[in-house]
Amino acid sequence: LPRPGAGDVPPGAEPIDAGTLTAALECLVDGTLVFREVRRFPQLEVTRVQVLEAYDALVERWPSRAAFERELERAGLSPSELQRDLRRQLLVAAYVDNRFRGTVDVTDEEARSYFEETLAPDMRTRGIEPPAFEEVAEAFVVPILREREVNRRVESWIGDLRARAE
Repeated sequence: LPRPGAGDVPPGAEPIDAGTLTAALECLVDGTLVFREVRRFPQLEVTRVQVLEAYDALVERWPSRAAFERELERAGLSPSELQRDLRRQLLVAAYVDNRFRGTVDVTDEEARSYFEETLAPDMRTRGIEPPAFEEVAEAFVVPILREREVNRRVESWIGDLRARAE
């Protein structure tokens, strides 16, 4: 059989530019490194019920189960392959929660500073009068800052995994 060349594109598909391909490969490498690290912690568990709940949540986003299954088939995935991927994602999320999310503290000073220097001015620029800090601190400002710090730590961790990878 002839080998497909670099410029070959399956019928009906759009060619992928080099930047998109590079980004996709980087994502696959990162995902492999992360999952390899997560597997080192067997105490993390994801139940079959959790996987099925995540699967059903995806199905519910489609007009019908049949439409979802057609899309899976179009993407070249079986339900069991998708469930395997969901299990991996849930394991990684549990690892991130255990290792990073639980250790992030946001001080009142950090939250107030972010609100006054970034969030409130941005709202005013958009023509929205910001609420009082006390009204939104715990429900809105602190979670934003916490998630930003978790993301920063995860990115640093992935960078460390890449540096150690062979």
